[in-house]
Amino acid sequence: MIKAQIPIGNIVEDFKVGNTHIMICDDDCRDKTPEDKARAIKRMEVIAANAIAAGKYKPKNNQELSGGNV
Repeated sequence: MIKAQIPIGNIVEDFKVGNTHIMICDDDCRDKTPEDKARAIKRMEVIAANAIAAGKYKPKNNQELSGGNV
């Protein structure tokens, strides 16, 4: 088994999905200013808008989202 040697920071979630161990850290965002956070959100909006415009985003219909119980 290969294990990645990743430095572990401030773990906020720790769980397993199948054989995969997932640890979510907030090191990248916990010490950010409100302005830094606003810039990051704006950047995500631009990335999402570009993906939608390029046809790379295919939304699921309501039936798929609710498991068929619409």
